[in-house]
Amino acid sequence: MHKITSKNTKFQKLALLIIPCSILALSACSTSGDKASDPLSVPPASTAGSETSQASKNQETLKSGQEAVVKDSDDAMVYRFKVNSAEPVTQCPNADYEGAPKPENGNLVNLNIEEEVGDLGQSKDSYIADSKNFGNGVNQSSWTFVGGNGTRANEIMTPITYNCFRQGAQVLPNSLHSNEKAVGGMLLDLPDTKGKLTYTDAYSGTSFTWMVEDLLKQNQ
Repeated sequence: MHKITSKNTKFQKLALLIIPCSILALSACSTSGDKASDPLSVPPASTAGSETSQASKNQETLKSGQEAVVKDSDDAMVYRFKVNSAEPVTQCPNADYEGAPKPENGNLVNLNIEEEVGDLGQSKDSYIADSKNFGNGVNQSSWTFVGGNGTRANEIMTPITYNCFRQGAQVLPNSLHSNEKAVGGMLLDLPDTKGKLTYTDAYSGTSFTWMVEDLLKQNQ
């Protein structure tokens, strides 16, 4: 009887050791599960809201002659420009030959722009600082158009838009170097003379919008 009691005692001690270990193991699994769910946590609504608010501030609707300023991440001016007016173009002196390009959207519009580029080499943004070597400024491919019905034009920089200036006309340069200024025209091929014309800087994403009909009024 004494030996049986001794064996029972050993089993009881062993059980007492196993049970706490099982509890600890379950606790560890539970803790591990909690940590695994952390990456799925949703950021606070206030953060998402602030990002949306910031994005909405990137676009302004401007009037003719009102200045648009593109800045770097340190709030320094990269370039600034004004669209002083717009005028319809009905004849292309360089397109009087057979097979010459023609307006694909129907309405050639010349934007009268003046611009100035800042001291590019002083920018803390490496891309902008490097652009001192190849230039910066208003880019023809950065324009988009949305008509009154909400439809966005697929392409407004069609071939005729860089082949329709009369001889001696002032054409805005493709780019400017540090501290340079320029005044000139930029052609766009629009499907309508009413709608939103938006310029979006390719690097910063800063956008500005004009109403085409307001710009055209300046030449009436």
